[in-house]
Order: sequence, then structure tokens, then C-alpha cells
Amino acid sequence: MIDLLIRNAALPDGQSGIDVAIHGERIKEIGSAIDAKARRTIDAIRLRPQRLYVIRRGRLVAETAPAVPQLHLDNGTEKLDLSSTVYENSPV
Repeated sequence: MIDLLIRNAALPDGQSGIDVAIHGERIKEIGSAIDAKARRTIDAIRLRPQRLYVIRRGRLVAETAPAVPQLHLDNGTEKLDLSSTVYENSPV
């Protein structure tokens, strides 16, 4: 049994729709329509939320800056801080 099976991956050489079998943090097989039991299967095309931080073995290995929403108005652009905004007439 493999640890992870990734379906419909796109490879750096331009191939797409490829399956990748991973076991013990190593790629075991690359091909189309791999038939194997896996602990976890994911579809690479499926939309997934962006990861802000990737931590492996207690170390930060990758980081993505959080998205900053902006409003484009006639008089310029305004950045929005949605984390602390309280709206009038809101039920909360």
C-alpha cells in the first residue's frame, strides 16, 4: 500500500493527467491510471485553499503571503482589512 496517490498531476515537462504514487516521502511510480491501494488519494486539479505556511519536521519550509483584498474606486485603490471590521447593523 502506498501513502499517497496524486491523480491528474501536471509535470514540469508539460505532461498532464499523470498519476504519481508516493510512499515514505519518495516517488515510487509515475504513469497514467496507476492501479494501487493508497492511504490517501487527492486530485491535483481539484481546487484547494492556498497554504500560508508549510511546516515539515518542525521547520518552516515554504511560506505564501496572505492575499490582500483591494477596492478599486474612481478616486484610487483602497486596501481592505477584513479581520477587524465591524459593520453597522450587523447581527453580531
